[in-house]
Amino acid sequence: MPRTAYWTTRRCVSHTLDSSGPAIVINSLSAGYGKTHILFDVDFEAKNEITAIVGANGSGKSTLLKSMFGLCDVFSGTVRFGDLDITGIATHQMYKHHISYMAQRSNIFADLTIRENLTVSNLGNRDDVVSVYDLFPELKSKETQKAGTLSGGQRQLLAMAMAIITKPQVILFDEPTAGLSPKNAQHILDKIGQIRVERDVCVILVEQSVKRALNFCDTAYLLASGSVIYSGPPGPLLADKDLAKKYLGV
Repeated sequence: MPRTAYWTTRRCVSHTLDSSGPAIVINSLSAGYGKTHILFDVDFEAKNEITAIVGANGSGKSTLLKSMFGLCDVFSGTVRFGDLDITGIATHQMYKHHISYMAQRSNIFADLTIRENLTVSNLGNRDDVVSVYDLFPELKSKETQKAGTLSGGQRQLLAMAMAIITKPQVILFDEPTAGLSPKNAQHILDKIGQIRVERDVCVILVEQSVKRALNFCDTAYLLASGSVIYSGPPGPLLADKDLAKKYLGV
C-alpha cells in the first residue's frame, strides 16, 4: 500500500453549520468498492458529539466512514454535510468542506519530521502549528524528529494533530487505537474527547474495542452485514446481552 497521509479542511467554505442540528446526514446509502456492495440502504446522522460505529469485522464500519470522505464508491443514496450534498466528492476536494479524516494506517509521512508533517497537512501554512502543540505537548519536544522513528502511540498522536490542524468541523477517526496498549489506547481516546470539547466538533469514530467505544461515545450505530441494526444511546446496546453477543461478540 503506498504511503499516504489523509487530511483536509480549509476555511473557505461558504456556509456554516447549525451546531444544534446534525453535521453529517446519510440517507439510503448503498456503497462499496467496484462491483462489490458493502453497505445497503444505510441511514445515519451525527451532530456535534461523539458518534461511534461498531460491529463485527466485515460489517461495513470503515466503509461507512470512507463513504463520508470520498474513499469508496457510492452506488445510491446521499451524504450531506449540513445543507451541502457531498456525495461522491473526490477526497482531494474535501479540504474545501471542513471535513478531516484520520486513516487507521499510512496516516503520517515517515520520512518527514513532526513539524514538516504538520506543515504539509496544513497545505504549507505554518501559522497553526503552535496551536496544535498546545493540544499535543508530547510532539513539541520532538518536532525535529523523523515521524518514522516515533512509537506507535506517538504516531497516532501525530496523525490526530495532522487531522485537526486545519480546524475541521467534522473529524472521522478510523480505528485510532488499533495495535496500541490499553494505556496508550485510553490516552488516544482522552485526546479525542478533549478535541471534541475544545474544538466543538463532530467526531465520528470507528473503534475496534466495542466496550471502549460504547463507554466513550454519546451515540452508537451497530452495523451487521452492511446494514444498521441499532442506532441510539450506547447504554441500551450495552445492556442488550442478546444483541451484543450476536453481533458484537461481547
